[in-house]
Parts: sequence; structure tokens; C-alpha cells
Amino acid sequence: MSELIDCINNLSAKDIIKSVAKTANGVPFYLQTLGLGGFVAEFQAVYDSWTTKPSNAVAAAMNTMVSGWVDDGIWTKFKWLSVFAVHTNGAGEALVNWPFPGVNNPTLGIGLPVFTAFEGFQNAASPNKYIDTNYNPSTEGLSTTSCSMGLYSRTDAAGVWFDMGSRTVGPTQRTLIQTRDAGSNAYTRLCNGNGFNTIAVVNSLGMFSGSRTGNNLTVHQNLVHGIPANVAPTSFHNGNIYIGALNQSGTSQSPTVRQYSIGWIADYFSNAELDLVFSGFETYMDSNGKGVV
Repeated sequence: MSELIDCINNLSAKDIIKSVAKTANGVPFYLQTLGLGGFVAEFQAVYDSWTTKPSNAVAAAMNTMVSGWVDDGIWTKFKWLSVFAVHTNGAGEALVNWPFPGVNNPTLGIGLPVFTAFEGFQNAASPNKYIDTNYNPSTEGLSTTSCSMGLYSRTDAAGVWFDMGSRTVGPTQRTLIQTRDAGSNAYTRLCNGNGFNTIAVVNSLGMFSGSRTGNNLTVHQNLVHGIPANVAPTSFHNGNIYIGALNQSGTSQSPTVRQYSIGWIADYFSNAELDLVFSGFETYMDSNGKGVV
């Protein structure tokens, strides 16, 4: 007993505070402050926005994903990002803009896509369903010459549907992604009119994205990167980007039958950076047994 008392007497006040101070998520405060095992601030903001919290194991996997993107220097490039494949949507937990919780939080459009924990939202062509990102690149200041966007599909289907985007009725202004058309091609148009780029695909599984730097427009699936096409940018359509359908001047068009686990809009990502986005998210999905790649 005397040895225990001597040990306690030798502890500094700081040591004692470290051993007992806890935050709401049960992680010692000093660990979070020093980044030695607690949540990074970027994920802590998301965690704090949720009414219902995930398990410690799930939260740790989420934090690992975000902290990896922070360490890789790509987190600040995200302008809008929502992880739909979370633990619940009872109080809108699956509808949060992770880089800026409470700002441009997505909403469910016509038909209300069906939520499944750790998978995301299942879309349907009838009745018309979609997710409104509430992010309008025209008014949010996204660069017309340095931008990218993407999503993760858990289901495979080929058809004349639009997975993500917006355009004018014209259409002279188009920003969109199609993961797999009837001819088994993925393609993107990103801030332009008639120009586009494609790659051949065998399924619509995993992360699909489009990227633009200057006149170079590229489409990607997971770790496969297409050859850039020379497509000059025009301007963004003044409308919110939809997921699961195309926002055509305020009307949803060509809704899909796919399930979506994440969607994001960002500054330009290089091929190497897109690999980091995909790998970080796929690792998270795999941790819940829901990855499809």
C-alpha cells in the first residue's frame, strides 16, 4: 500500500488530469488534443453533429479515413462531401456535409431514396428518387478549370441514367457523371457543353469520378484512370448537383436504380490523390463488410 501511495504522490497534477479527463466520446481529452489516438478535429465536428453516435469501433474507422485524408493533404480540397454509408439516418446522420457540417447538408428529393445502414441510399427510377447535394458550383465559387467530383456505387446496372450532376435544358452547361451506360462506358462532362470523355467499364461498382485541370477532362473508376480529353471549360449550370439523377434546371431527369455510399465535390484531384480518396473510403467500407471492390 505504501508503494502505491508513493506512486500517486509522485504524479503531477497534469498526469492525474490526463488519466481521468474524458470527452463525450470516451476518449481521453489529452489524446484528442495531442492527436495521439483521439479523433482529429475534422472528424470530431462530424461526430458532434450527430444525434445518435456510432459504436467506438465504427467511429475509429471513420476517424482513420478522415485523418488519412488530412495527413495526405487532400481534405481541404473537398468543397462538399457526404458519407451516406453510416450507422443510422434516424436524425439525418447520413445527410451531413462532412467538411462543413450544417452548411450545404444534402436533402432527399422526390421519392425519398431508401437508407440502409453502412450501405447508403438506394435510388429508384420509379418513383423518381434522388439526393440533392444542396451544393451549387456556380454560386459556391468552384473553379471552372480546376475541379473534380465523384461517388461510390454499390450496385451494378447498365442503362441510360445519370448518376450525378446538373445541366441546362439546352444543354450548353453540363456537369455530370454516368457510371455505366447501355454500352458499358463510364463518362463525364465537367463544366462544359458538348465535350465529354469516356472509359470502358465492366460494371458500375465502386468509386467513379471526373476531374478537370485546364482543358484536360478525365474519367476514373476506382484505381483506373482514363486518358485526358482536350475539352475546354465553359461555365457551371446555376443549379444544385443531384446524385441518383440529373438536375435539369430544377427538374430531376433520368433517375438511376443504383445504391450510393458517398458523394463528393472538390478542387482538382490528381490521379494519385484520387487513389487516396478511393483507398481511404474502400478501407472504411471493408471495415463494415460493405465494400464492393
